[in-house]
Amino acid sequence: MPYNVVLGRKADGDLAAMPSANRRQILRAIYERLAVDPMGAGKPLRHTLKGCWRLRVGDWRVLYRVDDSTVTVYVFSIAIRRDAYKG
Repeated sequence: MPYNVVLGRKADGDLAAMPSANRRQILRAIYERLAVDPMGAGKPLRHTLKGCWRLRVGDWRVLYRVDDSTVTVYVFSIAIRRDAYKG
């Protein structure tokens, strides 16, 4: 069953600010992997980000939540690894 993928405002801004080659690679991963099996594609996060998941795309991290009731993947942040988990 395909999942509905929703890019949040910050994720849109993150994508717009990155080089186009990275943007294409990340969007492909989001729509080919997260839309198909978001829990199998990523890893659950802990501590302050508990309930969220992360997808690794090279050095980039896509942080997202999965809402089971509406089967929606909400991508809220895309960042280089060293900056991805900063509050």
